[in-house]
Amino acid sequence: MKKLIVLITLITMNLFSYEIDLQKAKELALSRNNSFQSKEQDLLKSELNVNSAFMKFLPSASLTGRISENLPAIESQFGDNETNSSYGLSVNQSLFSGGKNWYNYQLQKDNEEISKNELSKEKLSLISEVEKSYYNLLEQKELFSIAEKSYNLATKNESLAKIKFDSGVISKADLLRLSSSRASEEVNLINAEKMYQIAKINFSILTGVSQEFELKQISLDKYDDFVAQLNSFGTIEIEQMGNILSSISLKQNYDLKNMDVRKEMAEKNITISKGNFLPSLSLSFSKDWSKSNLDDSFGDRGTISLNASIPIFPVYDNYLNLEKSKIDLKKSELSKKDLQDNVDLNLKSTLYSLISGSKKLKSSALLLQLAEETYSRTEERFKSGAESETELIDARVSMISAKNNYASSIYSFLNIKRELMVTAGYENEKEFIQLFER
Repeated sequence: MKKLIVLITLITMNLFSYEIDLQKAKELALSRNNSFQSKEQDLLKSELNVNSAFMKFLPSASLTGRISENLPAIESQFGDNETNSSYGLSVNQSLFSGGKNWYNYQLQKDNEEISKNELSKEKLSLISEVEKSYYNLLEQKELFSIAEKSYNLATKNESLAKIKFDSGVISKADLLRLSSSRASEEVNLINAEKMYQIAKINFSILTGVSQEFELKQISLDKYDDFVAQLNSFGTIEIEQMGNILSSISLKQNYDLKNMDVRKEMAEKNITISKGNFLPSLSLSFSKDWSKSNLDDSFGDRGTISLNASIPIFPVYDNYLNLEKSKIDLKKSELSKKDLQDNVDLNLKSTLYSLISGSKKLKSSALLLQLAEETYSRTEERFKSGAESETELIDARVSMISAKNNYASSIYSFLNIKRELMVTAGYENEKEFIQLFER
């Protein structure tokens, strides 16, 4: 009856659950992440600022109107002037402002470029976080499955020991040793289930999935050639690949790209500061229409003027602004150098970790194969009485440890690969892996 209830529960969960692959998980996270959506709003705002800066090139125009009443009325030979009405149109066009309008427009375009890079960086960071959560959930599920199998094996071995004890083949102490091992595996199973459920909750929070779901398993076969390629790398190949990644990061790392833009902005600010010493020139046109209660119609008057101004004071303030702009440029150059050094160090360190991870993945697979074969032989010999319960426990513990190490090495390798992609500025995994092909 209990087995029937469990079967019905599993069938019901499958009916009301759906499978999520890694791409779907990324799309779900992007559609609901507040930080990513905030970066989208920053980009929209920067685009509006570009349009606003462009409007500075266009002429400005204004309409004015006034109605006034004289109290008391002004007496004249034509009668009492009681009211006056007037309206006017004025247009002003800046012709030259020391390049300020042009460079302000360029600065806003630079800010737009920074916003685009920040949005792309946030997207790459969020995708990386989703991958990490995805891999972690798969790993914890695998570890839970291993703990479950270990518990079942320990229970099976305990049952065999009870039969031997009843037959007088082993002592009470031998039976208790296997029972204690089974109890220990039960604790491990509970802890593994707890870690699996926590990983599932974290994934749900990140992606917004509220209903029952299952993750699509990652196909590890597609990484076979990649792992084999990494295992063949020697010191020279690693150094060459590090240089390639460093060169690529200059173009694709979003922090470095923004640092380049900020350096260009600092250079433009120097030019703007120099423009404070230059004259400005503008063209204006105005026309006014006015009448009083004594007039039959509006009279008009228009003027057109060319206006020029030369800055005289405060000259020292303009000089200080220029010097501060030069300091900002120097700081941006130093910051870029520091950032480039840090990125290079991170790239090469992570690359070595990736090479090491590929070798660990290969060795852990061999150790697992050996441990499974050893346990199988030990279990058969235990059934025939040729092996003790201690040797059986040791063989099972070694096999479970090998299974755990293999599972951890898989997802550790995938996470290191993801970290290296983020640092180099890669979103497409296929393009990244192609870098390592020789």
